[in-house]
Amino acid sequence: MATGSGPAAGKTGDDTPTVGIVGAGISGLALTHFLEEQGVQTLTFESAARPGGTIQSREIDGRIVELGPQRLRLAGPVKSLLDDLDLTDDLQEGNTNQPLFIYHDEAFRVAPLSIREALTTNLLSWRGKLRVLAEPFTDGPKSGESVEAFLTRKFGREAAHRLFAPLYTGLYGTAADDMLVEYSLGKALERHGIEGSILKAVAPYALKGRDPPPIVTFEEGLERLPAALADRHADSIEFSTP
Repeated sequence: MATGSGPAAGKTGDDTPTVGIVGAGISGLALTHFLEEQGVQTLTFESAARPGGTIQSREIDGRIVELGPQRLRLAGPVKSLLDDLDLTDDLQEGNTNQPLFIYHDEAFRVAPLSIREALTTNLLSWRGKLRVLAEPFTDGPKSGESVEAFLTRKFGREAAHRLFAPLYTGLYGTAADDMLVEYSLGKALERHGIEGSILKAVAPYALKGRDPPPIVTFEEGLERLPAALADRHADSIEFSTP
């Protein structure tokens, strides 16, 4: 996919196709990086004048404020990417046990990510908590179903709207009712071998406790990552190009 003329358009001299990528957010930039690392020529188009999409860091009154995602988990794929970009030594590590908060009904409330928190949280009513327990009796994802509709059907409207949809929307920067479950959450469930009940699949891990990868960021904010990717592949990215 490409238009115009020159080496970046359509095909390279050896008839290898150029891959066109729409958007230089973190997904588009990561795709650009991994394809080029495999020797595939790419051409990435970004309508904005800057990379990163929802990842934006600003310094306000001497403090770094994240306008989008606030941290990374140093999982295997993330660490590999940071190693490729020589960014590992610049990481700042945070408190792994730091809770997540959801703003609901004019108050910040702890997101229940453990069995104890699920029982004590004031984010959900007891009726909402009991409805979550009915999840094992519901079916898996359906074709054409949005993430919001799927979460509501699985966990009930209260848990879906107060807990699961905000967490999922925070990860992807897109409203849950705008995403089809079969191309997003459904793919993640499929990778983990989850076909039926999500609760039954995650219960053994919840009972054993969590040992998540460390929380990391950069001194100047998370925007350092997309900026580094954009610098590495500057010849392949066209900014201000809808």
